[in-house]
Amino acid sequence: MKEIIITALITSLISAYITIKVQQVFSKRREQENLFFDVYMKLMELSSWYFWLASAQARKKEEPKDITQKVFQLKWQIAEIARKLEMKNELSQMLEILFLEKFDHHQRYKKLEEFIDKIGWKVNPKYKKVMEKISKENIRSYGEEFEKIKI
Repeated sequence: MKEIIITALITSLISAYITIKVQQVFSKRREQENLFFDVYMKLMELSSWYFWLASAQARKKEEPKDITQKVFQLKWQIAEIARKLEMKNELSQMLEILFLEKFDHHQRYKKLEEFIDKIGWKVNPKYKKVMEKISKENIRSYGEEFEKIKI
């Protein structure tokens, strides 16, 4: 009888340990997915701001200071969230796009769009497809002015 109780107790402890470990893995995975989604959404927002900076640059207009400040803040927010992410392959590329000084606004906008396309399938392929369609439609609706500057 004593052996049965000890066996049951050991089995219960092992089961509890396994359950805790599985929950930790799923919790960590969910946290990573949420962080990745936050980065993705902030990159999309940043891309839209760079669209406006690139269009101002192409038209030789002064950069709106409020947008420049917003871009600066957003880049650092993205970097802070990305620090917690386990995306080793994409991390260096993303940080280069965000912070290398060699890119002008137009180049950075293009690089951001390419990067967003590259990582978008990880967020949600259907979501990516719909957002891509909306983005293209929005750009098309801006008319010929934006076609001329090739944003």
